[in-house]
Amino acid sequence: MRGCLRKLGIFIGVLTVLVAVFALVFWLNWKRERQLTEQARNAYKNGNAVEALAYYQKLTDRHSLTEAQAREARDRADELELYLDASSLQEEGQTEGAIAAYEKYLDEHFNLEWRGNIYGYRAREALAILKPQQAQKLHEHGDYAEAVGVYMSLLEIKMLEIDGCKLHATWDVEETACQDAEAAIEQNQLAAQEAIPALILEWTDAIEQQGNYQEFADHCERILLENPEMLSNKELKSRIAQVYNDWAVSLRQAESYNAAIEVYETILRSYSETPTGQLAKAALDDTHAALDIWLQENPAIPVVEFSEELSRDYEDVWVLTTVFKEIGGKVGYELSGSGWIIDADGQYYGRWGLGSVGRGPVTVPAGGETESIYRLTGDSFVDGYAVFTWEGEDEGGHLITIEERVHLLP
Repeated sequence: MRGCLRKLGIFIGVLTVLVAVFALVFWLNWKRERQLTEQARNAYKNGNAVEALAYYQKLTDRHSLTEAQAREARDRADELELYLDASSLQEEGQTEGAIAAYEKYLDEHFNLEWRGNIYGYRAREALAILKPQQAQKLHEHGDYAEAVGVYMSLLEIKMLEIDGCKLHATWDVEETACQDAEAAIEQNQLAAQEAIPALILEWTDAIEQQGNYQEFADHCERILLENPEMLSNKELKSRIAQVYNDWAVSLRQAESYNAAIEVYETILRSYSETPTGQLAKAALDDTHAALDIWLQENPAIPVVEFSEELSRDYEDVWVLTTVFKEIGGKVGYELSGSGWIIDADGQYYGRWGLGSVGRGPVTVPAGGETESIYRLTGDSFVDGYAVFTWEGEDEGGHLITIEERVHLLP
């Protein structure tokens, strides 16, 4: 009995020691995690990205974190890695790569509508500095459209509107980062607003040699829509109107009269007060007259494509697909069709046995194509025909007749 009691005492003693050791290890581990978390958060808040990342990476390797702690460590580590990648690219002078990386960082980890942080402000400051550099390089290479696009994207960078940089006034480092970003954005946006009109003026001169009128017009429409105040610059407005006029003249010379008419109408709508705009009405009338003459002399060249033999699909339906094209390239046309469905014995049936079948109408744009689909069912039509006559005219009033005959197979 005494031996049993002694053994029980030893067991309890060992168990007590093990529990104490386990508790000590658990407490030390908890203390270490709490210390790492505190160090990581302090480094993060103070803007020490490299140090904060090191702490968060250590935390992600520990397996005793709560779900919330583990998620915080992973999210912060991912955020800081992306931010530091962008910062590294900037230091290496890789402007385009740095811009793309900073924009990705902001898109994934920074939302000014509900929060801000020091790295988001620094990223915005970096973009405000890098984008003018990128635009200048594009300008030097004659890539005016891309350069203007970069300046426009710079104007879209925003900062906190509610409470401004005082939102987190208790964090001096963050408030300083916010103020630095705000100053850089304001300064470079003002420079961009001055650069864009000057760049457009220079671009208009290049258009005379390059002839990329459509590209120029597309970008100008967007620029002026977002910055209508630029139209107060009379020199810029007059020069843009002249480019549009040059475009219209080139279209007339290429006998693209409809396109030229659209350009002249744009001049009258948006630039009527310029010297070019005052002459546009007469030019528009002359273009309409030239178009009327041209349409009379140049009929459309219609082409029709269809299957002369057609089997039913898996639903026992004949799907008649008729494709109309205009290969002339400059004159469109309109057609309507009517006809009959004929069975194997030669009996004529319209839709549901009620008479002639109608198709269309279809409108074929100049140089384009249009598709017309008709579905037909009924076992009595096997080995019969679908016969249609399409009639209409082109823009010049020239009559067009096309026949379609399809053999209906099982």
